Amino acid sequence: MKLTNYNATTFLLVLCTFLPAIDFAQDAAEKIVYRFPEISAHRGASRSAPENTLASFSKAIGLGAGFLEVDVRTTRDEAQVCLHDGSLKRTTGVEKKITEVSVKDLRALSAGSWFGKEFAGEKIPLLEDLCKLVSAANKDRSRHIKLYVDCKDIDASKVVRILRDHGVLDSAVFYGNLTTLARIREHASTARLMPAYPGVADARSVIRQLKPYAFDVSPSELDDAVVRFCHDNRIKVFTDLLDEYDTPQQYARAIRLGVDVIQTDDIIAVQEEINKQKGSQIK
Repeated sequence: MKLTNYNATTFLLVLCTFLPAIDFAQDAAEKIVYRFPEISAHRGASRSAPENTLASFSKAIGLGAGFLEVDVRTTRDEAQVCLHDGSLKRTTGVEKKITEVSVKDLRALSAGSWFGKEFAGEKIPLLEDLCKLVSAANKDRSRHIKLYVDCKDIDASKVVRILRDHGVLDSAVFYGNLTTLARIREHASTARLMPAYPGVADARSVIRQLKPYAFDVSPSELDDAVVRFCHDNRIKVFTDLLDEYDTPQQYARAIRLGVDVIQTDDIIAVQEEINKQKGSQIK
């Protein structure tokens, strides 16, 4: 059928309307999808401030991160604190395990001097401290910041209570092993749980058992088939683009594949790549 000028114009308008939802083949293994990820700040803005400190989390909020990733551990007096390592050595210089010290002991230590003199006053925060920061920031934002809680060694009931008390539980995502995540679910039936992607052979079993909100997919396993499998099962895809995967090429690939959240040490670089991809689709 020959298109009149009117019909041709109408056809093009309709095509443009649906264009962002169309997948275009990049190659046989991967497809470009028009979906843009949120950014998770790995231990806060850890390139700009000492990891897992209020300075780092505040900086990440200012840079526009959608998620703040925080590692949570338990002290001798059973407080829930923001710390990655089981030892205090790397970030405070003290040769003790976190399970050997109290909150009072922590208040006497600097968690920022190793990063720079200007951060000498930074402490290892309580999880409550971070929740207060996020809750206060969300009062002035239309798009709320969410917590990505990496459950290193936690008291599940306390973590859930702390987040609930500060109004940040419903949007938080919890990462950990299956046992820990099951404990979280016991205390919060609608908690958003995220185990590591176990591979295609075990994924369906984990879905039945845990009903996860998301899978954390290693960039080495990330491909079009994995993303489609997760999305077909209404499961979001998070990936950590850290260390050797911390490159613009890897950012671009994750964006093209339709990943939902990119975790990064470099918020600015990932946001620049997202903006670049958005701009290329407008042209």
